[in-house]
Amino acid sequence: MSTDVLTNQNPTPNTKESNASCNLIMCTMSISFPNPPAKCRQAEKVVKDTFDATNKQITVSVNLILEEYTAEIKRLASSIRTFFAENTISLGKNKKRGGTSKVIPASNFFRVQKFWNESRMEFDALAADFISRWESEIRPKSEEALKKLAPTLSAHQQEWFSLSSEDIKDKFSYSFDKNPMAAPQAAMAMKGLTDQMKASFKEELEEKQSLMAAEAHKELKDRLLDVVTKLRNKMNDYDPTSKGKMYDSIITNISKLVEPEGGNKSLIEDLCVGEGEELDEILELADDARSLCLYDVEMLKGEEGQSMREEVAKGANELINKIQGGNTAAEINKMMQL
Repeated sequence: MSTDVLTNQNPTPNTKESNASCNLIMCTMSISFPNPPAKCRQAEKVVKDTFDATNKQITVSVNLILEEYTAEIKRLASSIRTFFAENTISLGKNKKRGGTSKVIPASNFFRVQKFWNESRMEFDALAADFISRWESEIRPKSEEALKKLAPTLSAHQQEWFSLSSEDIKDKFSYSFDKNPMAAPQAAMAMKGLTDQMKASFKEELEEKQSLMAAEAHKELKDRLLDVVTKLRNKMNDYDPTSKGKMYDSIITNISKLVEPEGGNKSLIEDLCVGEGEELDEILELADDARSLCLYDVEMLKGEEGQSMREEVAKGANELINKIQGGNTAAEINKMMQL
């Protein structure tokens, strides 16, 4: 069951501090629920016999718990992971060691906090329902269904069907931890350090946070680049005479990033940790991207949508070049000042 509860129910004001590099909140999110797999030898044999692959290694897995009992919580877990991927920024992707870390720009924390509070309640409700039916319904029916498939179970896997409701409760977990980054100036208040050490720590923190802010800015541009590139490629590759499909997401993946919603700023603006020229650049790119969201996907389909697809592809390509080349008004002004 989830245990981490945010006590502050008031959304973070949608404003930015003067020091953009201090607007990053380190965070971790983890979610898990009971859905253990097991190898199914019988199914593996059927596959090998059907495709004449007796000499090949084929693994077929089945879940120990019937899917009808885990479908809702799997859907929720997927939506939670998607939300955190979209509303946080990953830093350290280019590092060979150390892995990546997730940060939330302070101006976007209100979205994360609201989602956490709502999704946690939904997760807890689904977990409580599962636990209440575990011994009387879910465990016996799952065990019975599994016998028909004759999977090969290890001793550990067999133990699942002897777990009590109290035991299964420990298999549910949804946590969200946050750690606001200290401003470099905080180093000057450290006790036990010489003034020289304090100044050195302050300089080190300033450099580190400046690099993190720069990486966050690039990651944000890459995120916009990714969805716009997919739109351009779809416009170029779509063939109305074949069975090629086009979904609304080709446009909505852009709009949910750049369109203001519910009286708030756009997600891409709230994810921007920079100010001045960096913020101006993001706002300009977002404004250009919004023009691509004016098209209706239905109008882009079929042979009659050919000219409009060409128009969208051209606009998307121009935006791609702008993102990659940095030819925004902010960048041009910066070059003129050099």
